[in-house]
Amino acid sequence: MEFVPHQTVRYGTGYLRKGFPGPRKVPGPIWKVLSAPLNAYARLVIVGTLPPQLRDVCDLDWDARKEKRFQRFAAVVRAVNPLINRLPLRLIYAPWAADAWGRCGVDSRKLHNRRRTG
Repeated sequence: MEFVPHQTVRYGTGYLRKGFPGPRKVPGPIWKVLSAPLNAYARLVIVGTLPPQLRDVCDLDWDARKEKRFQRFAAVVRAVNPLINRLPLRLIYAPWAADAWGRCGVDSRKLHNRRRTG
C-alpha cells in the first residue's frame, strides 16, 4: 500500500500534530494542562503503530528516541496483559459489551489473545 500526501490524510492526523481540542466548558489554560498527557499518549501509541511511510506523508514527528519509548510501552502492555486477562469481563469491558459477550457464550479473551505463530 502506498500513502500519498493528500489533504484528507493530513486532516485526519491533524489532532496528532496539534493536540485534541478542549471541551467548550473547560478554560483554555486548564485544558492545556489537562490535555498534555492525553496528547502525549495519543502521539506515542497511535503514531507508533503507523507505518513509517504514513508518518512521513502526514508529517508526524518520529525518531529513534520515540521508537524506543514506544517499544518500552508495548513491552509493558504485553507484560500486563496476562494479569488483565485474569480479571472478570465486567472489569475489562463496558457493561453492554460484557453482556453481549455473555449472551453469545464467548470468552472474548480467548479470541483476542491467541498466540500468533510464524
